[in-house]
Amino acid sequence: MSSLSVRISQEHLKGYPTYAEFYGAQPDTLQNFPGVVWSATPAEAIARLDGATLGDFRVDAERRRAYVARFVGFDDTRSSDRALDVIERGGR
Repeated sequence: MSSLSVRISQEHLKGYPTYAEFYGAQPDTLQNFPGVVWSATPAEAIARLDGATLGDFRVDAERRRAYVARFVGFDDTRSSDRALDVIERGGR
């Protein structure tokens, strides 16, 4: 499964320590993980989707494994623990 994450301003949340990890668009974060989650502004999303096919959003298997290990962890049932760890360490 792949995802297109459309970036909408969340400036009102910028004071939270986990802002960059959860709402930022830096590469290799929850909302921008090339090969799994593509990040785009609304205008970029419209342009990208115009004429796109599902093949244009093909998942890279290695990147998916890295994404799952880092953010989801559904194979080990510890995803909530990891989310809490990020919150407690203040996004560092």
